[in-house]
Amino acid sequence: MQKSETPLYILQHISTLLARDIDQILLEQLGIGNTQFKIMEVIYSNPKPKQKFIAFALGQTEAAISRQIRVLVKMGVIRMVIDSRNRRVHMAILTQKGHRMTEAASDIIEKYYSPFLKSLHSKKQDQLLELLKIIDKNICKFDHNTSYINYITAN
Repeated sequence: MQKSETPLYILQHISTLLARDIDQILLEQLGIGNTQFKIMEVIYSNPKPKQKFIAFALGQTEAAISRQIRVLVKMGVIRMVIDSRNRRVHMAILTQKGHRMTEAASDIIEKYYSPFLKSLHSKKQDQLLELLKIIDKNICKFDHNTSYINYITAN
């Protein structure tokens, strides 16, 4: 079997192409990159997450997330609030503009990729989803079903 026919190579290739395409599409249509969108998605799904949680959820360093958060704050899509229990802790909140932009970005990505998935029979789509969930569960250190509340009580 050639290297380009192995599951790992194909997953890496698809991942690279998806990230590149999403980055380009979102930059052109909304002026945000893929990383910024992923940060906004985490905040959208988890009210008032700390920067540490966002970094953990995305498998990034806090420094990398911090730089992107500063950009998002300047854009007016998120704002940072101080935790009343610990003034050194800052939590992220999406603004109304941020909510609209996160939803718009999700819609744009869905619309762009839906023709590719629709080319698969629904049974094949279901099988693909199940396989991807298994791979994700085995690789990912973050439980996508875990809320921020569960995370902070455990950490």
